[in-house]
Amino acid sequence: MAATYSRCRTWWCILRILFVLFATVAQCRKFVEDIEIGDLQNLNNTSPAVKVGTPPPSPFASSPEEENYQNAIDKGCSHLNMMRTGSASPTIFFDRDSLFDNGWVDQPDQNELGDAPPSAGGTPGVELELDVAEVYRQLQISDTTDDNLMFRWTQRRQGGPGSTQAAYGQAGTSDYFPRNTPYGMTGAYYENQLNPVGGILLSMFNFGPEYMLHAKGTSGPPPPMKRLSDVLWFQWVDACRVFGVHVNNIRYFYQHQVSDELTEAIMDVVIEMPDQEVRAWPGVDYYMDDPGVNGDIGKALLGSPNGHAVAFFLAQHAALIGRRLTVDKVRWWGDLDKDYDQHMLFYILEVPEADDALTPTPS
Repeated sequence: MAATYSRCRTWWCILRILFVLFATVAQCRKFVEDIEIGDLQNLNNTSPAVKVGTPPPSPFASSPEEENYQNAIDKGCSHLNMMRTGSASPTIFFDRDSLFDNGWVDQPDQNELGDAPPSAGGTPGVELELDVAEVYRQLQISDTTDDNLMFRWTQRRQGGPGSTQAAYGQAGTSDYFPRNTPYGMTGAYYENQLNPVGGILLSMFNFGPEYMLHAKGTSGPPPPMKRLSDVLWFQWVDACRVFGVHVNNIRYFYQHQVSDELTEAIMDVVIEMPDQEVRAWPGVDYYMDDPGVNGDIGKALLGSPNGHAVAFFLAQHAALIGRRLTVDKVRWWGDLDKDYDQHMLFYILEVPEADDALTPTPS
């Protein structure tokens, strides 16, 4: 009797198990039938255990920010090649008179309108900002007022728009400007503090003619001499003459308080990368020839609008400098307060002969 009961109990357990299995299969079939094909693909994409399907895109893939960053890397490579190989077209502005001819006047006091040709000696006795002075001390450069000159040249004339009295460039090229080329009064200004003995060019407030025309919604062509690199060159020549220093004593380009929107967008992309952040001085050094991500970041910062002026200053004035100079690395740091400013320091060195045929490429 006990054996019969045991057999019955066993069969009953087997039947219960089979019932549960059939019910589960039916429920699974119902679940699958209710899922659209696209939903199933989405499940594949989001499940870490599934190896099929298209993975989700990276945060910056095909975004305008990422495209801007990649374009900056390409420009940085082009700038390095231009500086190292001497392939840049030389400047078309050799004569200091071209400053006034293009509407640039001296305006040491920003509250007064200027109408005199740019002064040849700059403004002495200007104190450096506290954070700038500290950077100078770290670089072992004099931060005293006697060793630093301030230049503020504005593209304006009280008489309004004008036209060039000289021709610039070579006929038949894109850089050719015939005599009497018209231009508007833009209100652009380039303000920089220069220390020739220490070999440092400090970029403070620089708003070019094209930027000012756009900001004011003003029509009219900018003057042929519109680039910071062209105007800054004459400021540097003047400062070097005051101190009796050769113009080739260029060691640093210091970009204080970066405010260009495209440059800031490049920095924003970098900050989102793993292991990247804005740090206080001395910040992070990005060498141009480093392999991988760090080298690309260096090239992107060189290819930014702020780096653009540095590269063209060195490349287009190489013959006047007397040797080819290039950017070795860029140091990037930020202030500690919540509304921090970001700064860049470009380190300059002479191009080795072995680099004559070097063409940098993205890492």
